[in-house]
Amino acid sequence: MVRLAASTRRGQPAPPARARRAACTAIAVLVLLAASASAEVRITSDTGGNTDAYKRRVDALRRSGERVVIDGRCNSACTLHLTLPRQQFCVTGRAAFTFHALADIQTGLPRLRETQDLFSAYPQPIQSWLNQNGGLTHVPVTLNGNAMFRMLPRCP
Repeated sequence: MVRLAASTRRGQPAPPARARRAACTAIAVLVLLAASASAEVRITSDTGGNTDAYKRRVDALRRSGERVVIDGRCNSACTLHLTLPRQQFCVTGRAAFTFHALADIQTGLPRLRETQDLFSAYPQPIQSWLNQNGGLTHVPVTLNGNAMFRMLPRCP
């Protein structure tokens, strides 16, 4: 418990202990509310990008414990959010994940090793779904709806 110093103004008594405790409790509640309000990341439209940058972003989220709500399009490298622990992310009915193989930005040639590493990072149900839907190739495949809800945690 935090102790508040007695009032230093002359002639004014220190507040009663009950009032000090109530003030401390109120401050603690406000601090917790402020912290929990910022402890959520919401994805509504993410087209992806550089996989190395996304790996760093997802690793930082994993360390912070911030909850990720996927509430819209999550394409390409954004799908790395699915590698977070199940209790750290959830999906809404608006979520949709588009997967494809990785390609070299300059040449357009497939990056086979990196694609295999990406595939291996996904949870087993996602790997199975990808295999049933043609695998990770240059042709994008999208996961959403009931198939998605059978595999991924639904947001409350």
